[in-house]
Order: sequence, then structure tokens, then C-alpha cells
Amino acid sequence: MICFAVGMLQLVSIRWWGDNWKHTITSDAFGYYTYLPSLFIYNDFQYTYAQEVQQTYHKHNQSPFFFAPSHDGILVNKYYAGTAICMAPFFFVAHVITIISGGSADGFSFWYQVCIAFGTLCYALAGLFLLSKLMRIKKYSPPLIAFVLVCIFLCTNLFYYTVHEAGMSHAYSFFFISLFLYAVMSFCQKQNKSILLLLGFSLGMIVVIRPANILIITALPFLFEDLNHFSKWIRNFFSRPIKLFFPILLMVLPVLIQSGFYFLQSGRWWVYSYQGEYFDFTNPQIFASLFSAERGIWVWTPWLLLLIPSVIHSFIKCEWQKALRFVFFFILLLYVLSSWHIWYYGGGFGLRPYIDYYPVFALMIISWLQHFFHQPLYRRIVILFSSLCLFLNHFQQYQYRIGIIPYMNTTPEGYRQIFLQTGKQFRFIMSPDKAQTIDTFSTHQGQWFINHFDGETTWNKTLGITSEQFHSPPSSVQLHIKNWYSPVCTYILPDTIEPITYAIIRANFFQPHARHNTQVVLSVENQNKDIILWKAYYVIHQLSEKNKWIPFSHVFYIPEGIPPGSKIEVYFYKRGRSNIYIDDMQVGFY
Repeated sequence: MICFAVGMLQLVSIRWWGDNWKHTITSDAFGYYTYLPSLFIYNDFQYTYAQEVQQTYHKHNQSPFFFAPSHDGILVNKYYAGTAICMAPFFFVAHVITIISGGSADGFSFWYQVCIAFGTLCYALAGLFLLSKLMRIKKYSPPLIAFVLVCIFLCTNLFYYTVHEAGMSHAYSFFFISLFLYAVMSFCQKQNKSILLLLGFSLGMIVVIRPANILIITALPFLFEDLNHFSKWIRNFFSRPIKLFFPILLMVLPVLIQSGFYFLQSGRWWVYSYQGEYFDFTNPQIFASLFSAERGIWVWTPWLLLLIPSVIHSFIKCEWQKALRFVFFFILLLYVLSSWHIWYYGGGFGLRPYIDYYPVFALMIISWLQHFFHQPLYRRIVILFSSLCLFLNHFQQYQYRIGIIPYMNTTPEGYRQIFLQTGKQFRFIMSPDKAQTIDTFSTHQGQWFINHFDGETTWNKTLGITSEQFHSPPSSVQLHIKNWYSPVCTYILPDTIEPITYAIIRANFFQPHARHNTQVVLSVENQNKDIILWKAYYVIHQLSEKNKWIPFSHVFYIPEGIPPGSKIEVYFYKRGRSNIYIDDMQVGFY
């Protein structure tokens, strides 16, 4: 009940407040979810509807087409269909409610995104419930079970990916791994067909949500008291192969559904949709996965540090077989997941793939806590540590949501600088674009565009020209409540040998007030007018003085893969009542 109450409170007060509900099905979540509207609403597996949805619900986010790489000239959804299968019941409920209420039944309007978010919470809580039943099978005390379940939900990033990025796959994987482990242990007590069916179906769903999660089978020996019990379970499981027909069928069914989706998209029964992405088993980033400020498990989710005394205690208490089985599983998991070519798995709050395996981690931690949790001193120490982890977890989630902790590229120096900070001056200070020093760029190199806003050049949109203030006479641009945009510098990316890597912006600012939300924006559209890149940076990070002209400079990094002919736009944007003056703007492309 505590987990449900806290989860619903955040959903209602943050995720469903204002227009925030629009951000449930976006970014990777768009790819996971879009199987459903493609099949049941649009009958369109080339995603021609996606651009209109993009413009309607999350205009300034990445283009939805990033999730569908080309395969022989045909679009194929990069993501696997397991998450969409999990979402389907809540999608149908939302569809009915939307039609009855007269809403827009486009698959992305209010009720769809709200129901998907609520469904994710239901799956996470159901996973906790199954984990509690598994712990009861292993005869742990109810108060200790309750404590561990609350911690695994509220003290880790499972909470973030249940509530704040509910369209991602991790809460669903958490549920099905909990179900799979519960079914394995239940088979020891009740060797009946229904348990076998659950076991087969859960393993199939685990694979079709995230195929790499097949690694969970290497954790099975850890569930048993010793290898003899595990061997006995294996013998019982395969004692009557005829009983395995329907469980295997249920295990294969989700994979067949995925294959059917591939056929609908490409005419092929199977394709590798993660083109250009791979595991590099010769270069695992094990240390970074554990300790890096970028996404290290024990930095971003310190409650999992309890795994260390749990393993040590198992060795001391002569439970070395159990400890070795867990260490084998953990090292194998760490090796495989840290070998992904992007070991930190792109942007996100903490190392996301490990969330799926939190049921195993919880079992290891509770096996240690049971030995001394009844002792007041040790219990108080663990509760105090967990309370601090809970506070830090939610505080850093807040920092991440408002941009103090960046989407990617958290450095040790930057992490120390923003630790426990909430001020606006700390927002976006670790932008990856800031790694390049502005002084390294010269106007004698690259392609430069200069506008003094004195009438000598006409960039797109010339509103706001004023002579009230200027850095170089006779005029400048004023951003105010009726004029949100500066003139726009537009550059068509040429088909050159050397790719454009950086966009450099220099300007002079005059601010009567030190509190405003002015941003410098980089927007890239391809020739189909799809927004394929959008970045923004708050200029207030560099501007501290008032009523004087202050130089401003910023560098945007432009990743590889922007096709020639794309339109790059650079401009300043501000909403609100305060007046800002901008003059002598220079934009360079290297």
C-alpha cells in the first residue's frame, strides 16, 4: 500500500499535471508502444502517422523516426514487441474510454498515456507482490519482506522507471522476472500444469521484452539451498517431457508474435532491428558500470551496496556455495551488460538494464538481513542507511527531471558540483556540449554567419529590432512577452567531405533582471521536415550581472549521421515578462 500510495501521488501530482502526461509515450517509449496503434488504429507499419503525432504531442522532442532504422529501404521498429504486449490491456481500456468520452482516438491522447502510466505502476506492484510470495516460500519474516520490498521500489531507480518514464520496458521485465522466479520455486511445492504454464509464458515474455534478459536462467542455481536441490528440480522438471508441450508452446508464442510484427513491417519473418549496435565482449566496462559518475550502479543506486556485506556474510557463515552462485551470476550479468557498445545505455537515470534483475538482488540482500534484523542496533543502522538512500534517490530524480543532472555525460567534477543542489544556476551546467572550449574556434575557420541586427542582413524573423539598448549602434533585438524568438540563423548542411561537428554561438546580452528562462536553441530538420535533433541551453548559466552588456558563448555538439541537405536553425527563445536584449550574434559551423 505504501508503494501504491507514493506511486499514485507522484503520477497525479507530477506526471498527469498540466501537459506532463504527453511525455509518457515519447523517446524509446514511442518505439515500445507504437505496435499497438499501428495494428489496432492505423493499420500502418511504415509509421506514416508518426510525424503528425510528433507535431501534436511532443513537437520539440526527437523525431519518432529514430526508432525505426531502414532495413532494405523499409522501416522496421527497432524495439521488441514484448512491452507493447504488456501494455495492450491498458491500451484497450484507454481506447474505449476515449471513444465514449468523445476524445481523439489517435492512440496518443490523454487517456492512452494516462492508462499506460497507470498500467506500468500495476505491473511493478504486481512484481513486488510475486517477489513477496517467493520470499514467503523461502520462509523470510513478513516484516523483513515488507521492508525489503519498500526499499527495492523506493530506494532504487525502479521507482523512476515505473512513474516518471512509465513507457519504458523495465517495470514489465521486473514483473515477468519476478513471475518466472516465483514459478520456478512454486514448482518445487506444486508440480502441476498451471505452474509449468506460468513458467513457460513468463520466460517467453522475458525474452521478447528484452532478449538479453535470457541471462536470468543463470540465476536459477542461486534460488536453491544447494546444487543437489537444483539437480533434483531439473530432474523433476524433465521427468515427463509430454507435460512440457504446452509450456514450451506458451514460451514460443510471444516470439511468434514478434516474428509476425517483423513480417508485417518488412515481409521477413525475422530481422536484426538494432542495426549498428552490438555487444563488444572484448571491451567490457565493468569498473565504470559499478563506480562511474556517468551511470555507475553503486553511485546512482547506493542501496545496492548492501549486496557487498550480503556476499561477505554468506562466506563468513559458511554459506559459500550460495555466495559463489550469486557471485557467478552477478559477474556474468555485469560482464554481458557492460559489454554493450554504449555501456551506459544512452540517457537515463542510472543503469537501466539492471532494474530487470532487482528481484535476484533483493533475494541476496534479504538472505543477509534475516540473520540480524531482529537486533535493534543493526536494524537501526540498516534503516538509517536505507532512509538516506531513499532521500538521495528521490532528490536526484528531482535533479534529473529539472536538468541539474544531465541526460548523459555526468562527470565526477560535475557530479560533485551539483550534489544536493537545486538552484536554477545549476540546471544544464553539465551539458555535453560544454566539453568543447569556445576559445578553440576562430571566425577564420568553418562557416560563419554574423548579424548585428542593424539592418545589414535579413535572417528569418526580424521582429523585436529596437534602439532602446545596443552593444553596437544603432540597434539590437529585444525578447519580451510579445516576441519570444530572436532572428533565426539557418544553414543547409552541404554534402561535404568533412562533416559538421559543432555549432558555435556567440552574442552579447543585456539583462535588466537576472531571473529569466532564455535559451539558445539548435534545431535540425531533414529534407522530409522531420525534426531529427533538438537541443537547448539556458543562457542564465553564464549571465550573472545586470544592466550591462555581457558576452555569451556556447557550443552545440552535432552528432554523426545528420544527412546532407538537412536544415540547421539556431536562435534564442524566451517566454515571460522580463525584457532581454541581444546584439552582435555570431553562429559558426565546424
